[in-house]
Amino acid sequence: MLRLLIFGFLLSTIHTYPVNDEELIGDDETKKTKEIDDLKQILNDLSYINNFKNMMADYVKSQYNDLTVHDMEKIEEYLEDFCHEFAKDLKNILDNVDNFIEIEKVNDGLPDSTFADVTNCIKNELPNIKDETAERVTNVLRKNIYITRQKIDEVIRNSQAAAIQNS
Repeated sequence: MLRLLIFGFLLSTIHTYPVNDEELIGDDETKKTKEIDDLKQILNDLSYINNFKNMMADYVKSQYNDLTVHDMEKIEEYLEDFCHEFAKDLKNILDNVDNFIEIEKVNDGLPDSTFADVTNCIKNELPNIKDETAERVTNVLRKNIYITRQKIDEVIRNSQAAAIQNS
């Protein structure tokens, strides 16, 4: 359920970015500049990440009633870390848009087709972004979601084990 919620949120977030429909006229440098501008737009408009953090914290709290205040603080801290790490990764992509940097794919158990849809949405909403750049954004998103999910799952497991021991 958490995976579906994350995927749905990501798709809706990607669809909220306004796109300039003007045709690009010019050389490769102009196209590169437009791609960088599009990525800067994503990086500068990080309020959606904060909304994501709050939504995920509320979702976890609603699904796992036995979480303590400390557990929720830990989860919110992990979600905050997700926001910062994803923003840093986006900035790294932006800073290295000309240099192809291979992002290691994670074995998160989710089908690649899920994230292929995310990549396609990025390319549709930001048509000036190269395929490789869209794939890099998707890969860093996937990596950050996986790491955060692992941390949150651990908090939930520990909380459930503590609840069993205390009963």
